[in-house]
Amino acid sequence: MTTIKWKFGSRRKAEEFVIYKPDSDGNVVIQSNKTIAQINLKTGKGILNAKGSNSKYFMHLNEFMGARYTKFNPMLVKKIKNSMPKSGDKIGAGIYWA
Repeated sequence: MTTIKWKFGSRRKAEEFVIYKPDSDGNVVIQSNKTIAQINLKTGKGILNAKGSNSKYFMHLNEFMGARYTKFNPMLVKKIKNSMPKSGDKIGAGIYWA
């Protein structure tokens, strides 16, 4: 899996995020142990849940679970784009990015 390190303002220190494959609209999910976000790589807007210190999963991308809509730092969006594997890249033991 491809990962990046990033520190959101509400967190005490940088976290390591897994980058998931973007959907057809350009939305990508990044997830760490305590933070999850869905970011549109074209607009830089999306939803973030970094509230509290508990684990975050896909269900935490809902407002009623503490997520909030935000405009993400352009440097984060650029870092995600540059870190994403390209088609054919090996991302695990015998696993290739389609």
